[in-house]
Amino acid sequence: MFQARVSLAHAVQTSHHDSSLLKEQLEEEQEAKAELQRELSKANGQVVQWRAKYETDAVMRIEELEDAKLVLLILLLRLYGYDYRYYLV
Repeated sequence: MFQARVSLAHAVQTSHHDSSLLKEQLEEEQEAKAELQRELSKANGQVVQWRAKYETDAVMRIEELEDAKLVLLILLLRLYGYDYRYYLV
């Protein structure tokens, strides 16, 4: 009977120790998860920021290219002796 009690007490102590280790591991995992969520949130904010920047830059570049295309068209029309104002209406 004494041996059974000692064995049971040892099992309880081992279980308590295992429980403490699991609790500690869970806390570490939760901290790591929270850190990853913060990093993900920051990265998503940067994605939005860079997307807006590049979309703005792309629109400006498209406008520049359209202007350059128009200038080249006018130069070609002049070169061939056409009245470019007629074609730009």
